[in-house]
Amino acid sequence: MGQGFCIVGVEAQGPAYRSWRPMPARGHAWNPAWPHRRGDVLRFELAPPVLAAPHVEDRQSSGWVHRLGTISEADVVCALRRAEVATCVRDLFGCVPSVNRFGAGAGWVSPEQATRSICGCGYRSLRFAWKFNRWRVELALSSGETLHGLPIVDHEWNGFLEEASKALGSADQSQRMQRFLNFDVAQRLARHSAPFARLGLARPNQQQQCWIMLDSLFPLPQAEWLEGLRAAQPGAAKE
Repeated sequence: MGQGFCIVGVEAQGPAYRSWRPMPARGHAWNPAWPHRRGDVLRFELAPPVLAAPHVEDRQSSGWVHRLGTISEADVVCALRRAEVATCVRDLFGCVPSVNRFGAGAGWVSPEQATRSICGCGYRSLRFAWKFNRWRVELALSSGETLHGLPIVDHEWNGFLEEASKALGSADQSQRMQRFLNFDVAQRLARHSAPFARLGLARPNQQQQCWIMLDSLFPLPQAEWLEGLRAAQPGAAKE
């Protein structure tokens, strides 16, 4: 979120989980020097919720109190699957999104119609594309519906994309990057037993549009996925 981090956590409520977006005492974003990673278990002092649709998950805080431990990626996904989930586009945020027909085909919802701003979903396939100065994803849901132009705001995935870009160098990078992502990476994700995504809504803009973002994409990328990419570059050392 700008130069900071938007943090979303899940809290156990009986057999299920509820998503919260703990925010610092002022503003919505945490300092870029945020010391924690996905999977860390933190204790927060949270103020009572102020249910302002669609960001009903927002909770102001006095800051994180301390770290209680950490859990694995598999355990994170297990918890997210027991939190807010949907199997079709309408159920993601409680309304049918509108679509920007003149750009990346991105979707947005009205803050007056949406009932929440965080939701998870399974997906069947995805495709990466570079549009409007950032990487976006076309996500095919289990229902057969497709969401287009989702900007990637997942911290790990953006870091992976940056490393892939460095490995490719500058020559004809766009085509080679898309080929790498939509063949090598997409196939790895497709082979996963249960791929999962978390979607979120941006803050309303001046036109009262909350754009849909790709908050988290599982499985998370692995550094070894870049090894073949580096080895294929001109000048790479050969044994």
